[in-house]
Amino acid sequence: MKVSTDNLDILFLQFHKSIEETADNVAKTLIKHSSAELISYPPNGGLTDAEIESLSSISTDDNMKRGLRKVIANSCARVIFDMLACIDGVREPDLDADKWKGIKFVDDSDEIEPPDELMLYNKLYDSYWTWRKRRDKEWRLDNHSA
Repeated sequence: MKVSTDNLDILFLQFHKSIEETADNVAKTLIKHSSAELISYPPNGGLTDAEIESLSSISTDDNMKRGLRKVIANSCARVIFDMLACIDGVREPDLDADKWKGIKFVDDSDEIEPPDELMLYNKLYDSYWTWRKRRDKEWRLDNHSA
């Protein structure tokens, strides 16, 4: 079984729509100096007062908004591109590659049993804390002190 062209086309159109809407919403919010509204990732994220103050210094002209849209859209697309390269099998994940067996997109059918009610969008946020323990950076995205 494989994924149909129709389903892939719809999925990729949704990717582009989401990228564009995210870039536009974030750029508009930054230009309005309302950056505190933006943060939903990671859990316990959010901006500190100092970060909000610094972000409020972003200029409010149209060139800034257009430039922000492009930078944000590129960042969003890069994440999707990297994940699709793993799914396509042309790239392995940087972590635990020895355990990686690959995954495939297939069209849904009655023959496929769902994996224990797993919802990938929830897994993204739930798995953050595992990632946080493994990363080797001095800075962090969340506001957890430990």
